[in-house]
Amino acid sequence: MKNRILGLAVFVVLAVFLMPMAAFAAGGTLHIDGDPLGVNLAANQSGPGWSWDAGSETLTLNSAYHGSIDFSTADPVKLDYSGNVTIDVAGFQAIWCNSDITITGSGGILTLKASGGWEALAAGGSVTIGGDADIYAESDDSSVIKADTVTIGGNASVQVVGTGANTSGIYADTGNVTINTTGVVHVTATGAGNALEADSNINIMKGTVDLTAADDAHAYDPLPTYTGGVVIVNGAVKYGILFTHDPAYDIPTSVVGTPIAYIDVSGGVEGGTPPYTFTATTALPAGITISAAGIISGTPTTAVPAGTAIIKVTDSTAKTASIFINYGAVSAIAGPLTFTHSPAFDIPASTVGTAIVSINVALGVSGGTPPYTFTATGLPAGVAISAAGVISGTPTTAGAAGTATITVTDSDTPADTDSITISYGAVSEGGGGGGCDAGGGVFALGLILFLAVKKRRV
Repeated sequence: MKNRILGLAVFVVLAVFLMPMAAFAAGGTLHIDGDPLGVNLAANQSGPGWSWDAGSETLTLNSAYHGSIDFSTADPVKLDYSGNVTIDVAGFQAIWCNSDITITGSGGILTLKASGGWEALAAGGSVTIGGDADIYAESDDSSVIKADTVTIGGNASVQVVGTGANTSGIYADTGNVTINTTGVVHVTATGAGNALEADSNINIMKGTVDLTAADDAHAYDPLPTYTGGVVIVNGAVKYGILFTHDPAYDIPTSVVGTPIAYIDVSGGVEGGTPPYTFTATTALPAGITISAAGIISGTPTTAVPAGTAIIKVTDSTAKTASIFINYGAVSAIAGPLTFTHSPAFDIPASTVGTAIVSINVALGVSGGTPPYTFTATGLPAGVAISAAGVISGTPTTAGAAGTATITVTDSDTPADTDSITISYGAVSEGGGGGGCDAGGGVFALGLILFLAVKKRRV
């Protein structure tokens, strides 16, 4: 009897330790892409654009997947996608989970569309959207996203669009809607639908929440519990403070010692409780500051390359918002325009019909305000200077050596000019006449030799 009991105990222990891991995976089935038979969630599975990992209870999608998803399970599951994934269906939900579902993703947008009176995303438990997920959900049902509770966190961004006559955006039918993301949540409701609706509470803790509804009364039900972020309703800031960048707030390129034009960034602020106080939380170029009222001004004192700075606004209740602005490079003080001659700028002797070697006289310019423009007087015929300061060409007329004047003009207002004098060598005729003289010389030499030989024979 003792041996039988001992043997049974050993069997039980071995059964526990040797039990296949799949036994600890989710139970139930996954109806993927409308498959009525379903996939056994207790084992690893895969198909076009999807794979199921039973151990982590995670469905992974990529851009090759397009069908509906139905989790018939009492266990919590996860969905992770990569790239752009689109599920566009009619007659049922794009995604349904009988229990809790957590959605994450990266590298693209998960698009969920449902028509015919069904939600785009629904769960019998909770819906949690997190990580770096970027989701677009659209439906003509009474709500686009519906679950016991709905939470948007991490860095997730979600856009929800109702297309029915009276479609709510996000609806938690027994619990809370919670938004605590660094991303942006856009929700559009229609008719009598509410953008955000919860049986319990709406908690807005972080992020930008942009709600569009038939009127402000349909933006949320109940009123949200607000602890952070920005809430915009029909284009107006209702909670928090919004600071929006405008290209007019960027600082143009400047010069050391020359004051910049005033820039007023206060026009970018909405919401909050005035008065506002502005500060630069990262350094502006030396000599440039921002006043508490939001005026950027000053005279640069040090040359620096282009960069960015962060401007923060704080309202009277200590709410804050920030923007990045760009500033152009700060140049050193420009000296007077100077044009210095170099022997390399002189044109050597040349020949009619033969191009000269190009000469760049712009190398002799310093100071002033670029860009520069060059002109010349007195160059040999056929030789000219470009506006950029390059002398080139092919002489067309023979002539004696001489000089020419080169003038540079800068872009200052009023413009400055300076000039140099260069020399050019004589321009000689091309070859051709010498051939006859040479021929005559050869003829004379031949005649002399002939006469000499003839005399010797005599």
